[in-house]
Amino acid sequence: SGKSTTVALLLLIKAMGETLRILCCREIQNSIADSVHKLMSDLISQYHFVGWTITESSIKYRNGSEIIFKGVHNNTQSIKSTEGIDICFIEEAQSISQESIDVLIPTVRKAGSYFVWCWNPLTEQDPVWTTIASRPDDRTYVRKVNSEDIEQLLSPEVIYEREKMRQDNPDLFAHVWLGQP
Repeated sequence: SGKSTTVALLLLIKAMGETLRILCCREIQNSIADSVHKLMSDLISQYHFVGWTITESSIKYRNGSEIIFKGVHNNTQSIKSTEGIDICFIEEAQSISQESIDVLIPTVRKAGSYFVWCWNPLTEQDPVWTTIASRPDDRTYVRKVNSEDIEQLLSPEVIYEREKMRQDNPDLFAHVWLGQP
């Protein structure tokens, strides 16, 4: 429904405006191909953003901003030693375990730092829902974002597939495009 693209694009724009260290992670990341690295690289190319250096493991901007990519599961020691994170983007957060949430939250501790959790719920018992979204505090902003919210960013092909699924499989459409468990 465009959530990942929207978040990735906003993070790139934000990193061009100020020097940031952004950690992009997910529960399981066996290789960089499992991350949002390609999505961000493609967005840099699509929008003709200049000043970026893309390597196999990170993306850096000329102002010193750095975007790094890590899996959390079976990688907690590496995550715990990741310092100076301004923004932590958790992709596919419906799959993140409670154990991983418990590692991430105290690790991202720089003053002013924050998390962006991006997911399509699998169940109402997803740890990201029960721990973060269902009990927001004064520092938590919960926003449901679906494809209609970012229509201008979608290609005609994606819109066609969305509408086809809406007609052919309403239940799957509700999960994929409306974020329903």
